[in-house]
Amino acid sequence: MIVYFVVSSKGYLKNYEPKIPILASFYYLRESNIAYFRSKASSFFLDSGAYSAFTRNEKIDIDKYAQFIHNNIGEFDIYANLDAIGDWKASETNQKYLESCGLKPIPVYHYNEPLEVLKRMLSEYEYIGIGGSTQLDTKGCFNFFNECFELICNEDGTPKNRIHGFGLTKLKIMRHYPFYSVDSTAPLLQAAMGTLYDYEGHNLSLSRDKKIDTQTKIYLEKYYPAFDIEKLKNDYITRFLANIQFYNWVSEGLTKNPPRYFHRQNRLF
Repeated sequence: MIVYFVVSSKGYLKNYEPKIPILASFYYLRESNIAYFRSKASSFFLDSGAYSAFTRNEKIDIDKYAQFIHNNIGEFDIYANLDAIGDWKASETNQKYLESCGLKPIPVYHYNEPLEVLKRMLSEYEYIGIGGSTQLDTKGCFNFFNECFELICNEDGTPKNRIHGFGLTKLKIMRHYPFYSVDSTAPLLQAAMGTLYDYEGHNLSLSRDKKIDTQTKIYLEKYYPAFDIEKLKNDYITRFLANIQFYNWVSEGLTKNPPRYFHRQNRLF
């Protein structure tokens, strides 16, 4: 499973050497940053940023989006359709329009859209995005993805298509469903709030205002030996880089031993 890290600024990766999967949003991405991110990316994923624009009562011009991709066509490994939030028919229209422009965006299915929309995507496209789960709690995510993977998976639990989970790095979900790839801002946001992930997936809070206890210090020395403890405590970018290390570990494990999703009727026997 590939975990894409959402990055919007050059500064986040300044002191990080190994290339990582990067997702950037057209809504935020500066053209001057593309070459830099490409140099840091093992895989470079472009999202339209339609949801970000929607939350600000703005709209992305589809022709500008298409031209942007054409201008930088060799830079991105994957790029997504321009969603019309809350209007799956308009999203389908955008998909076909971008295809008519000679582009090959991956379509995106959303929570609360008819399952027939997903069925159609599965029959027409090899790689599909699924979005909208960020508004759901863990139980809601399981209910939603159960419906999706009933259609996506073969009887042996393997997926028929490659599936990308947008805004999805909940470990319980990642370990339960055979996503091909996921992305999230969580590693960066958690770092900004003073949090690292421990290797059981819990949050490890580091605060400037309190002394790091002996147990936490031993843990950091064991699992994050490449990082200075004071920097982890005081610098959110250092914490972000440590969170990248954690999710790379998760990604490697789920690539070697991918989860399978078995159909409900098969689980009854």
